[in-house]
Amino acid sequence: MSFSKIRFPHPFYLLLLTLLISSSVHLNAQERYKIVFPNVNFFAGTPLEDIDGTSDKLVGILDAVKNEFAFRIAMNSFQFPRALMQEHYNENYLETDKFPNADFKGSIDGNVDWKTNGTYEVVAKGEFIVHGVAKFYEIPAFISIQDGENKIKAVFEIQLEDHQIKRPKIVMLKIADSAEVTVEATLEAF
Repeated sequence: MSFSKIRFPHPFYLLLLTLLISSSVHLNAQERYKIVFPNVNFFAGTPLEDIDGTSDKLVGILDAVKNEFAFRIAMNSFQFPRALMQEHYNENYLETDKFPNADFKGSIDGNVDWKTNGTYEVVAKGEFIVHGVAKFYEIPAFISIQDGENKIKAVFEIQLEDHQIKRPKIVMLKIADSAEVTVEATLEAF
């Protein structure tokens, strides 16, 4: 068959095909979400002192089709009420020069209908690396969907010893052996 005998589709069908392809790409984009407006709180206080740091530097993505996620936070981004507390956190405990990030990568167990308003209880399962030490975690979380606004919230504990974070004996009574971490963020489609 010669090239001159091939019939090309009408321009309208080419336009329709182009629109279908671009809309399916757009639909696929709606199945991925990025973290925006994060708030992460780290609390390892005792009755003698509140060790309380906050960061808004969490970044991450969630693939709603594969139920997979990857999150990262710069550990030196946590802000504390007192400069000395922040210095000790960065230099003596978390050693943020050597271990600049905490990473959590894994999958989500639970069903979320991203098109229906509601609050969905899920479990984030995966490898959490803090202070250079990886540990498997199962973290209960809530994904709430309200008129296209998607939010995630999780509260969990980290045992400092599990990640080889040392507490000097001199401050043993001021720093808890575990830290409660609260994560809240908006999930924005991209």
